[in-house]
Amino acid sequence: MSGTSLGLRNKRVNTSSIKKETIMEDSGSNTKRRIIGLFKRLARHIMVEVKFLKIAVPFVIIALLLRSIVFDWQEIVPLLYRVSPILLIISFLFLLTIYPEAAFSWYVMLGKMGVKVGIRESFQVWILSTASRYVPGAIWQYIGRVELAKQMAEIPRNITVASLLFEIFIAIIAAVVVGFLGLYFLLVNNHENPILIFVIPFPLILLHPTLSSKIISFVARVLNKKLDWDMQKLGFFETIEIVPWYVANFLLNGVALYFLILSFGINLSSVQFFYLSGIYAISWVVGFISVFAPAGLGVTEATLAYFLSLSMSFPQATLIALSYRVLLTIAELLAFTIAFRLGGKS
Repeated sequence: MSGTSLGLRNKRVNTSSIKKETIMEDSGSNTKRRIIGLFKRLARHIMVEVKFLKIAVPFVIIALLLRSIVFDWQEIVPLLYRVSPILLIISFLFLLTIYPEAAFSWYVMLGKMGVKVGIRESFQVWILSTASRYVPGAIWQYIGRVELAKQMAEIPRNITVASLLFEIFIAIIAAVVVGFLGLYFLLVNNHENPILIFVIPFPLILLHPTLSSKIISFVARVLNKKLDWDMQKLGFFETIEIVPWYVANFLLNGVALYFLILSFGINLSSVQFFYLSGIYAISWVVGFISVFAPAGLGVTEATLAYFLSLSMSFPQATLIALSYRVLLTIAELLAFTIAFRLGGKS
């Protein structure tokens, strides 16, 4: 009897301990679920705030820029009366070449990577996908290009992702080179010692396959993207051959900006074209790395206005920077329309 009662007592103890462990496990799992739920709600809240900032920041910056024009309207009126339609049209014609030239640069890059694709397809994919860069999120133009390249040109997604990272890397290098070039000509124009000419080629060192592959692979890991294409397949001089096409794009922007400023009756020397190309390139980089500005909207214009204000009044610089954005957007819409019509049903 005593043995039976002892066994029953032990069984009750074991049962109660199991219940306690089960309750503790349930409590622990509930705590984990609460914590995970809390983080999910926090993440959703942050995403909402980020989306709001991506709309609010460009709006506030552009509003402040417009405010400077309105408050100094008497300084703006003479410029508007002096506008030259011919020079304005010339500026716009150069703007029309910017997006096709950028698409062709990507086509050249793909050729160097061993990807066979037609000029027409590369033009369509690049232009159509780039139009989505104004959508808050900053990634839609790249997702769009990956999917469009797969559907319209049958380019594997991993190759397109590699070309995107490579393009961004080369574009930033080209922008820095053009920025240094612009600063060099500014120093020459001001009769200062242009030692900077020795610095201009320095960014090109980063294009060596040993360095560029490591940088691009690091960025891919940060973005949680797997690169199935070996970036070291391209030699150093093959990579260098791609850079002039991206440099040319910033120079085209400089030419368009040069004629736009001339159209407002502001006198410029021919040397200042290089300076304008340089400050546009720097403004583009600042806008590109701005997290809260889709397509650098607002940030690029503010940066450009600041640099232009070094040689003219800030309201005048603001008018030119905003006018440039408007004309550039119109040129982009025309390029998009042409690419869309060329695409047909596809």
